[in-house]
Amino acid sequence: MIETVQVFGARASGTNYFHDLAVRNLLDVDVTTTHLGEGYDNYGWKHGAIGGEVGVYVDEAQIVTDGTDYLRREDGRRIRRDDPRYVGVDRDGDPYIKNNATPVDDDALLVVLYRNPIRWLQSLQRQPHHAHELYGVSFADFLTRRWRTYMSAPGAEFSPDAAVRQHWVQKGAVIEDEPSIFAHRAHSIARFEKFRDQAPNVAYMNYEALRRDPSACLGALATHFGMALKTPFENTNSYKGHGSKPFIETNYAPIAKADLLRILHAVDWSAEAAANYSPAIDYAHIAKPEDIPDAQIDNPLQVLNFNPVIWCYRDGVLLAAERPNETALT
Repeated sequence: MIETVQVFGARASGTNYFHDLAVRNLLDVDVTTTHLGEGYDNYGWKHGAIGGEVGVYVDEAQIVTDGTDYLRREDGRRIRRDDPRYVGVDRDGDPYIKNNATPVDDDALLVVLYRNPIRWLQSLQRQPHHAHELYGVSFADFLTRRWRTYMSAPGAEFSPDAAVRQHWVQKGAVIEDEPSIFAHRAHSIARFEKFRDQAPNVAYMNYEALRRDPSACLGALATHFGMALKTPFENTNSYKGHGSKPFIETNYAPIAKADLLRILHAVDWSAEAAANYSPAIDYAHIAKPEDIPDAQIDNPLQVLNFNPVIWCYRDGVLLAAERPNETALT
């Protein structure tokens, strides 16, 4: 019987959306999280790996240092300053809050979310979470730059003040360091695919399928892992699980033909196959960007094939391959 559910996935893959849905609709289970990595017992940093830890620096907007022996979060949770499970101190003596990764229990379900590479790249270029050096760069530049993320105060990477962003870069608390955003994605998929052999209960699903039919997707998990589902199903339309801010679908700018061709050549399609994505065009025989049809610029998702399947594993063995209703890429 499943008693705990935790979602994993790369940044900008819909993990907060799934978490909010699970909290609202999966009954009698604890939906744990590493949201902001602040002082939670869980099975690892959700953007990283099982057992992975990450920290977020103390910031007066999120965590109050009130002169006592405790750090107090905005949600009221109090953490002792000297609790090594949750509080670390960097080389400059500045405190940060970290999650506390614990071994995966037999009654835990880990859910991994994937998002199609085109929209994923566009989303991260627009909001390069914790990649302070990539704030404001063009899409073309983003595709060629190193992907390096840093621990910082919440939202510091989006500060319009370059000095604020540079402060955290100079502090040098690196979380991820990859040659490119494409290498980062391929390594993330490979790491998540190992979960089926590292945890007793693991499910993989695609963000596009979840957005189209969240009831069917959570229903599949409930059926195959023996969980109760709320009736009637309650959807959510909040941004990143923040109930006060509505989710509004982003209208991304068209992708230049040169950038789209670069993406097609740079994406690791062998890794994408595990996430149910594949190229829909023979890009290897496209000699120059202007040979890409205009229709694929108007809708760049036409260059992708998508085969949505919810894969459910127990003890490393495929339990079920559930195909949700036909899903279009968005």
